[in-house]
This record gives sequence, C-alpha cells and structure tokens, in this order.
Amino acid sequence: MAAMTTPIPEQERAQRRAHIEQAMASARLEGLKPSESAKRIFDLYISGERTLDEVGAEIRALHARNRGSVRLPR
Repeated sequence: MAAMTTPIPEQERAQRRAHIEQAMASARLEGLKPSESAKRIFDLYISGERTLDEVGAEIRALHARNRGSVRLPR
C-alpha cells in the first residue's frame, strides 16, 4: 500500500506506540480485542511504514472483510 519512507526518529516511534497502546487499552475496557491482523497494521504505523490515514483505511477494510462494512454517522 504505502511506499517505503524515511525512517522516523525513535521518539516519534515511542509516541506512536504509546498512542496505539492507549487506544487498545480503551478498546479492551469496552470488551473488544484487536485481531492479529489489526496488530500488524498498528505495528506498520509505529514503525513509520503507514500514516494514520492509511491505518484507518486498512482497519476499515479489514473490518469490512471480516464483519461487513462500517457506516459512520455524519
């Protein structure tokens, strides 16, 4: 999907990791558990291989394949 990018600094990777960990903790509080496929997508974001927009698109596509499309209110 995304082209190889310039490596991101360790500080940014740490911030991205913290954001993903917070989001997954929130999901667990709601009784949800991310799949291994979703975790791999999150890892690509942490490493700088995906942008947040790309991660969102990939997670929506993963959900659509596994559970059907998601309709969000506007």
